[in-house]
Amino acid sequence: TREPPASVAVVEPGDTASDTTVAAAAPATVIEPDALTQAETARALLGQNVELTSVTVQDVLGSQMFWIGLPGGSPYLVKLDSALVAAGTALPQVGGNVRVVGRMMDKTPAVLDGWQESGVLDSDQRTLAEFGSTYIEAGRVEPAGS
Repeated sequence: TREPPASVAVVEPGDTASDTTVAAAAPATVIEPDALTQAETARALLGQNVELTSVTVQDVLGSQMFWIGLPGGSPYLVKLDSALVAAGTALPQVGGNVRVVGRMMDKTPAVLDGWQESGVLDSDQRTLAEFGSTYIEAGRVEPAGS
């Protein structure tokens, strides 16, 4: 007898909360914040679950996103996944250190359009969100060290 092949969840922008929850349950690769300072390195992680064990929250953007600080001061965008939004999860406080676990995603014009059309961003916030080519869709955000 043969075992059936393992199923693999693929999460695309706009997928339902249940799909994102499946992806968030997959093992995450612990990465250092400096891995996100190089666009090529961040792009190599697309579609993978990653974990940042301690990063500082630099600013918030709208009701579902926040910027974390990378070495050298560059900001990196994190968006709460649909399950966290549906659960009413609050954005972390600016200046706090958080642990982030989520999926590396491609920040395409279509993704930005979807955020704007759904009311996640207004036009001024979109201009800010356009910085960088990837983002983390977080399935878990908690105080660092917890």
